[in-house]
Amino acid sequence: MQNLTPFFSDDDYAELALHIQERLDQLQQLPYPQVRDAMFDLLNSIDMMHREAFVRLLLLIQHDSPNVLARLEDDVVVRSVLALYELLPNDSPDVGPPAPATGTFIPLDAISVSPGIKEPIWIPGGYVADLPAGSLRAQKFEDVEVLLCNVGGDIYALRNACLNSILPLSSGSLDGYILNCPWHGCRYDVRTGEIQNSSGLKLERYPVRLLDNGKFTVGFNIPKHDT
Repeated sequence: MQNLTPFFSDDDYAELALHIQERLDQLQQLPYPQVRDAMFDLLNSIDMMHREAFVRLLLLIQHDSPNVLARLEDDVVVRSVLALYELLPNDSPDVGPPAPATGTFIPLDAISVSPGIKEPIWIPGGYVADLPAGSLRAQKFEDVEVLLCNVGGDIYALRNACLNSILPLSSGSLDGYILNCPWHGCRYDVRTGEIQNSSGLKLERYPVRLLDNGKFTVGFNIPKHDT
């Protein structure tokens, strides 16, 4: 095999992840549904191709050089990709792309709605009637990408990215209270955010208040016991 060297530093990789997120955000805003759906279908097919290759590669490593697996998990970039495809053990810590020394990429779970704001705040989300039952909508609240779900008239707000990834869930589908990820086939209960694979892992959830005027608000910096 030819001599190989990494293309990116850890910081370069984090900037690349940010670039991908920005492009995905742009795709979500395309005014042409057929083009948007075709692009996400293409990305999903590429995702499936990569997943199969990673699974086969890991099976070969596991069979021929099992000690190498631990070394792979020590590399932050490799670890983040393995986590993206749910190829890490359930007891592995949550991981994501490394934050650059400079730049704007911050893991979503670490973001507050506005820098310095620690008090609970409720941000208007719009009218319930504009989010029909059984539908999903991506919406940004300050710096936070949120997925809004309407199940039987009840609104649920979740982190708009599949666990350990930056891939949005807003192009997925609802089956009752179950949210289906279009990328990895993951299934989440929108009431709890919990992934349906017995791992106990959950998406970040945000409380929602329905108002008398037909509008709703989404809460941030809310203590768990207040939700």
